[in-house]
Amino acid sequence: MNLQEQTNRIKQMMGLLAEVTNPYKVEWLEPTQEYFTQELSELLGNPGRFTEKEFFNPKNYNTVYGIMPNTFRTIAEFVKGDDVENESEIKDILLNQSLTETK
Repeated sequence: MNLQEQTNRIKQMMGLLAEVTNPYKVEWLEPTQEYFTQELSELLGNPGRFTEKEFFNPKNYNTVYGIMPNTFRTIAEFVKGDDVENESEIKDILLNQSLTETK
């Protein structure tokens, strides 16, 4: 077996050749509003994490936002029902936000 055949054999074993197909199929699903609301309730209702007042409190906002900016963006987009443009818009939407208002 020459070098080219060995290389092709290794590629085939690794699944790198075109004729070798991946038998697995992944379908990504977007979370429903019910699921997101449930997760948000668990996040803000768990005293081991943050209480509702701590999470969107003006005194703690920058600290908590610094720890989890993606979470804040996702919550703000959920509340707004659309994409948010920047950090100040996120802050305007969430500052002093009540959990009951996000549902």
